Amino acid sequence: MRLVLTSSSDHSEEEVHAIDATPDPSMDGLLVVLPSESVIEQLERSGFPFVLIHNQGGLLSAAPSVRITSWEGGFVATQHLITLGHQRIAYIGKTTPARDAIERIAGYRAALEAANLPLDPHLQCAGNFNEVDGYRAAKSLFALPEPPTAIFAGNDRQAAGVYRALRELGIFVPADVSVVGFDNLPFTELLSPPLTTVHAPRLELGRTAAMMLLRLINGERLDMPRAVLPTKFVERQSCRPLLSNAR
Repeated sequence: MRLVLTSSSDHSEEEVHAIDATPDPSMDGLLVVLPSESVIEQLERSGFPFVLIHNQGGLLSAAPSVRITSWEGGFVATQHLITLGHQRIAYIGKTTPARDAIERIAGYRAALEAANLPLDPHLQCAGNFNEVDGYRAAKSLFALPEPPTAIFAGNDRQAAGVYRALRELGIFVPADVSVVGFDNLPFTELLSPPLTTVHAPRLELGRTAAMMLLRLINGERLDMPRAVLPTKFVERQSCRPLLSNAR
């Protein structure tokens, strides 16, 4: 089979245009990553076989999709820091609009609430899952009168930006602040210290979605049209107990 890959750079109008232009005799189906609701509606009207990866549609949508347990991953990452005694835990990435990102910060907030810890708005930073936003957020967090003792970056790229900012500020990981990321990208093991993170099963996401699409192309019925793959917490050396509050 022939694969055609394109990027919309997060512009939903370009995605809709691409879908309108797809009735190509050589095209059999579509895999769409992080689609907007308008794109999902367009796909459903087209009658074209498709599978969504990281479905952003409403819960009532019956569109075939594959996603990960982002809420649970965010909860477990934050709970780990709480168990180590941290109470001032920052989160970076609250303005990323994708549902996957929204679920991560929701898990973070739920873990704080379960531990009866306050939700400090000053510790919840904007960010769009890139290194620059992680860098800027870390600089602003350590300009606070009372900076955090731990940072949960919404993804590993932001965590890399955090590392850079802390290095410039002379703040050491994990001696001065603990850091957790999300995704388990390959470079995280090469950071100094190696980054504690949440593993997102990227290979399994693509494989599962492609297998589902091939079945749809062949006219087969999907037994499970909305697959959810588990995340896994990966503990490395970027976190340590906060001795004064250790539990």
